[in-house]
Parts: sequence; C-alpha cells; structure tokens
Amino acid sequence: MNRTEEQTIDDLLADYEGLTDLLGELLKREQGTLRAGGSLDESMEEKKSLLEEITVLNARLREFGQERRSMVPALQTRVEALQNKFMLILKQDRAVEKAYLSRSAGAAAPLDFKPVPGRVGLAYGKQTSGSV
Repeated sequence: MNRTEEQTIDDLLADYEGLTDLLGELLKREQGTLRAGGSLDESMEEKKSLLEEITVLNARLREFGQERRSMVPALQTRVEALQNKFMLILKQDRAVEKAYLSRSAGAAAPLDFKPVPGRVGLAYGKQTSGSV
C-alpha cells in the first residue's frame, strides 16, 4: 500500500470516528429524553442523516477491507477499534429502542385475560371431572 492510499484510509477513518462520536452523543441525548418522558421525534431527522452518512463511509471502508492484509498494523488496529466502537453504538441504539418500546407499551390498555379451568385439558383431549 502506498503513502497516498494510507492517507486516504486515515482520513476516511477519521471521518468515521467523528461520525460514530456524533451518533453516540445523539443516542445519549435520546436516552435522556426518554428518561425525562419526552419524544424522540426531534432527533429522528438528525439520526437518519447520520445513519446515511455512516452507511456511505461503511461502503467506502469495505472497499479498503479487501486490502486489509496489506494495511500497516497501526491502521489495522485502528479499524478494529472503530469496529468495536460501532458495535457499542449499536448496542446503545438497541437500549434506546427498548426503552422507547417499553415506554410505548406502557400506554396500552392491559389485556383482560381470564383463563377457563379445564380448557387446556380439553385442548389435549383430556376429559375434565364433569365430562363422561
């Protein structure tokens, strides 16, 4: 790999790191908003924009991924660190989604479910004490 390619990859990794930082901060704000009982509507456009940008960078990084063996060890280490960081962001996003869904589910009316004795037995062909 020549020096120009290394610089390009280095710049790309710096952009990726900056985007993951922004995405992580956004997710922290979303967690705070949910804890305060607020809505995530305001952050949706920002999140969508960041995800579109990171998708483009992922595609560009994938192009370099095929040459990863020829990368200098320092760049390989940096790529692995960014992958780990992104995985943590995905985990944080799942936590935000879970909090949002549990908050949304709490607003629904509880189910009125009253089991009927012996119905399970009938379903399995067993007779109840009142049957012949």
